[in-house]
Amino acid sequence: MALIINPYPTSAATTSQPGLFLQQKFNDGTLNNQSLVILDLDDTTITTPEGQWLGRSEMFYYLVDREMQRNPDRTRQDIVDEIDPLLTMVYGKVPVQLTDETLPDTINHLISKGVTVIGMTARGLPVADATRWQLKEVGITFSDTGAEQFIALSGGRQFVVEHGVVLAGQGNRKGEVLIALIENKLLPKPGQVMLVDDHDRHLDSVQQAVMSFDSDISYVPVLCTYLKGKKRFDSVESEQQLLDFLYQWRNDRTVSNFVEQDAYSQGFIARCKAIPAREKYCDALLQYYGILPES
Repeated sequence: MALIINPYPTSAATTSQPGLFLQQKFNDGTLNNQSLVILDLDDTTITTPEGQWLGRSEMFYYLVDREMQRNPDRTRQDIVDEIDPLLTMVYGKVPVQLTDETLPDTINHLISKGVTVIGMTARGLPVADATRWQLKEVGITFSDTGAEQFIALSGGRQFVVEHGVVLAGQGNRKGEVLIALIENKLLPKPGQVMLVDDHDRHLDSVQQAVMSFDSDISYVPVLCTYLKGKKRFDSVESEQQLLDFLYQWRNDRTVSNFVEQDAYSQGFIARCKAIPAREKYCDALLQYYGILPES
């Protein structure tokens, strides 16, 4: 029986400072003009101030999971599509920051040396504009893939890419998205792929896709551990902060008009009696929007 050797690392490298890590890998010759670097966005490239759950991916997944528990007959994608508009509103009005202050200069330096660097996130089209605004706020510019394009995947699925920012969307695997980018000539076929991501499942997805596509392409998985040692996600605080946000911005016409037309926001307010230590804000929002509380 022939011995099959896996050409890829069995475990990922780790870093809590992705900018510094990438610069070191360029300096030691690991990265070169045949390399493609893929940076995840949430909690790998950009994040929120510690303790601010608004804008954090952990809060998004928590809200989706809660809604699925309430509505088990609905699809996850349907719930994501319902929640995304509110989070888009939030993204545009809360602070965003870099995980590593060296990232903008490092990315620019790598690109100037011929390394292709893109961002790839599981966020979808509804939050595209907010995502681009956040990256602009922190000074991140990726390798230019051209104007906005929608790329088809099997089963009628798709994703969007614009100027090096890839919004893979919930339900699409980052590995299949990468291969579609190469096959559609939006990225040159690399000699090496390095993915920096804070989720093992994405690292594994890209490894499997690259191996199936062309085993001559080397793959370097890097697990971002930025959140390690940071305050752990608090679901109660996250709901309190979202209610605080809706209360504090209630007199902003853009926000209030949005809430008046958004079913998920109204449902969140209707259930606010269950959020501890926020009775005043809850009652004020129920009255302001004329929403009946859920029992």
